[in-house]
Formats: sequence, structure tokens, C-alpha cells
Amino acid sequence: MAFVFCTLLLTGLAVTMLPATTPQGSSSGAPRIVPQSIQLLEQLPTSWEQRYRERIPALLRGAHSRLRYDTMQILQDPSHPLVQAALLAAGALGDKQFKPGIERLMSSSSASTRALAYEIFDHFEPWAAKDLEAAFQQEDEAKMAGLISALGRRAPRSCGAWLLRGAIHPSELVRFCALTVLPKRLHGEALSCFLEVASKGELRQKECLLHLLQGREKTKSILSGVMFMLSSENASLRWQAVDLIKSQGVWRGDASPLLRLAIQSEDEMEKLHALDCIEKTQAQITMDALLPLLDSSQPCIAYRTARLLYSFGLPSAVARMLDLWSQVEKTTKGEDALLQLRSELESCLRTISGRGPRVEESSWQDWWAEQDGDVPNKPLPPSHVLQPCKALDQDSHTASSAPAPSKSLK
Repeated sequence: MAFVFCTLLLTGLAVTMLPATTPQGSSSGAPRIVPQSIQLLEQLPTSWEQRYRERIPALLRGAHSRLRYDTMQILQDPSHPLVQAALLAAGALGDKQFKPGIERLMSSSSASTRALAYEIFDHFEPWAAKDLEAAFQQEDEAKMAGLISALGRRAPRSCGAWLLRGAIHPSELVRFCALTVLPKRLHGEALSCFLEVASKGELRQKECLLHLLQGREKTKSILSGVMFMLSSENASLRWQAVDLIKSQGVWRGDASPLLRLAIQSEDEMEKLHALDCIEKTQAQITMDALLPLLDSSQPCIAYRTARLLYSFGLPSAVARMLDLWSQVEKTTKGEDALLQLRSELESCLRTISGRGPRVEESSWQDWWAEQDGDVPNKPLPPSHVLQPCKALDQDSHTASSAPAPSKSLK
């Protein structure tokens, strides 16, 4: 009897061990998951992003091969309550034998399971970026929108550039899906794509970039991309860029390198818009960076620089304004523009006080009479935008509401 009892006991123990070696689909029915695996899987964090820096590696380090087997079994049962934890475990364990099971879950009826399966599978093979690239090349709007929606917020960083391109796509459906998925902070490939489009993209794409920045974090890199748009030939885009930069408050030291690059550019229009940026956003920049522009071959730029330096407290800049009169007059079209320039010159001369040698009123009247024999009887309202710049810039946009430049700039 003792022998029979021992035999039955050993047989029972052997039966309980069968799930560890019994393949799926055997006559024994659904595989049995051991409690140790359940405890490990239940402790996994819900976010795949935490795998690199938090608990997943520590929990699974040295895990018994039984966990691998149990993970494999759970991946084959889309309705299992621990299926998402098994996906996380599969990604953390990094074994390519999990790929077929993960791929099957990419068609799960659960949207959250599908999204996580897409993301985990991308850990083994960057399928998502390849599929998105193919959809964009084929201009398949339905496929683009479907892939982006399936990825959801769990989209891997390798898809960042394509998500950004989706956010500026002509299709309203694709734009809506991409803007919903695009993270609040652009980084990695998404940031690289942003800078590329900001500098070389089409006008419509740049306008979409400015739109998508609403409500998103604007880092130094993002602002450097917006700086490219200050040199656009389109007035609306330029002023949208200025307004966006201005909304970030007064620039500190990080503005100077960007503005210096623009000022040193060979593109005269870029220099002009750098001056616009300094004046309208009250960005801080040293006088020595501006002084070379006083000798610009473009009277409009030289005049704007002199006017800006005067606002900094440099009275000698007024003399440069007077020297430029004959040149500016040649590049100005329309009597109204001449009157605007006359008003600004008169205002500058009359408001010099305690900044250096005072220009006497009589000398100003004499100089003006020598020009055209017509001395204005009353001062005209000063303008915030130099109208003679229309010789270079035919934009209809004005900035009458823009604030006067700060006199505390350094």
C-alpha cells in the first residue's frame, strides 16, 4: 500500500508540473499560469516608457524561464486580464520569440491593447515608421489617418517626424489625427523635422507649424526654428512669428546668438526682420552687434538701425538719420511715406534731452528748409514702422499697435 500511495503521490506531482512543459493546444486545456508569474506581471507599471528607467528591468532581472513560457501563453489569449502586462514583459525581456504573439495582438478588439502591441512590436522592428513612410509616399490619406490613430499616444519616437508631417498635411483628417497624437513637447526626430520645415518648408506648412505650437512647450530649439520665419517674404507669416516670440516674454541671453546670426547674414531681408524682431519683441542685444548695420548699402536697414540705436540712448545715431535722408528719399514712393519719415526725424530731434549735444530747433528748421523749402507748422504723429521700408518690403501689414522699443535694452 505504501508503494502504491507513493506512486500516486509522485504521479500527482508530475501532473501539476505539466503546464511548464505542455505546449499550447494540448488536450490538457488552457495553460495554467503559476502564481509567481502573476505576481511579477501584476507589479509591472502600465507605461512602456517607464521600462528604461524604473521598475521593469529590476522586476524581471533573473526571472525564471517559466515567466517566459507564461508570457508566451498569455500573449496568445487576447481576453486574458494580464495581456497588457504580458506585452510589457515581452518587450522588457527582449526575446524575439514573442514577436508572433505581439503581432497577433495588433489586431485586438481593445484599442489600448492594440496601441501597446504596436509600440512593443516597434521595439523589435521599427515597423511603424516604415509603414507611415510608405503611406505618406503613396499619399494614402485613409491609411495615414488609420495608422496614426492606431498608434495613439504610445507612438514611438521613431515616428515623430511622420507625426509632425501629418500635423501639417493638407488633409484635414490626417491633421486632426496627428495633432491629437503629437506630444506636447517636440523632441528627437519630430524636432529635427520641425526645424527642417521651418527653414525650408512651404508657406502653408510653416503656417501650420505656428498653429500647432499653440499650447505646446516652446523650447530654445523651437524658438530658433521660429526665427527662420522672421525672414519670410510673407508679411502675415512674419508677424505671426513675431507675435509668437513676443508671447514668450522678454528674451534673455539666448536671443543674442540667434539675432547676431541674422544680422550677420548676407540676406538684407533677414537683417531687416532681425531688426523688426529686436524692436517688436524687445529682445536684448548689445549695441556693438548693431553698429555695423549703420553702414548697410540699404538705406532702409541703416535708418532702422540708427532709429533703434537712438532708442537705446545713442544720440549720434540721429546724425546718421539725417545723412540718410537723401538716400531714403530716392527709395521712397508716395508723399505719405515722406511725411512719415519727416515726422520720425522731427520727433527724434525734438526729444533729445540729456543724451549728448543738443540740436537747436533753429538748425533743424534751417536744414529742413534747405531740403524742400517747406517747414511743417505742426508735428505729425510718430509712427512705429518706418514706411520707407516699403521699397524693400511691399507688405500691407502694419504694426501701429506694436509697443515702442524699450530704452532699458542693453
